[in-house]
Amino acid sequence: MDVELIEIRQFLEQRNPFNYLSSELLDELPKDVEIRYLRRGSVFPPKEGYLYLVRSGAIEIFDEQGELCEKLDEGAVYSITCQLVNLSECDSGEAVEDTLLYMLSCDRLKSLCRQSTAFSEHFSSSVKERLRAAVTTVQESSDDPTVAAMMVSVGSLVRKKPITIQSGMTIRET
Repeated sequence: MDVELIEIRQFLEQRNPFNYLSSELLDELPKDVEIRYLRRGSVFPPKEGYLYLVRSGAIEIFDEQGELCEKLDEGAVYSITCQLVNLSECDSGEAVEDTLLYMLSCDRLKSLCRQSTAFSEHFSSSVKERLRAAVTTVQESSDDPTVAAMMVSVGSLVRKKPITIQSGMTIRET
């Protein structure tokens, strides 16, 4: 495998939902990835029929009134152009930084969904089901120190009673 393809594979295997794919599928996938560079200010998505994965840079997604809905940065997946029914009112945007995108055709995405149930669930599950799966994953990984840090209750972090002041007090009085 070429060095460039190895780098793409390594990036994909560290990103959700691609981390659910088998090693064999991850080995095949980089050759199907198209790479697209967007200059700051470019329209996003550049074309329909693709899943987009932000490799570097940043994208802002807006609704029809021009209100910011979402920001995409490194590792973010944008798959609205591959969905049969677009329930989002936020489907256009622009690159706010020079951005490098990995693009996967919707046909290839559907093929991967047929080959991997866990991968498919990321795109077909309701938000409620995905949250439930995430909680289960966190609970099963409780011996991982990085996951354990996410399970700490906020109350256990507070050691002293907070210091409060009256409104209107100056900095000097405080």
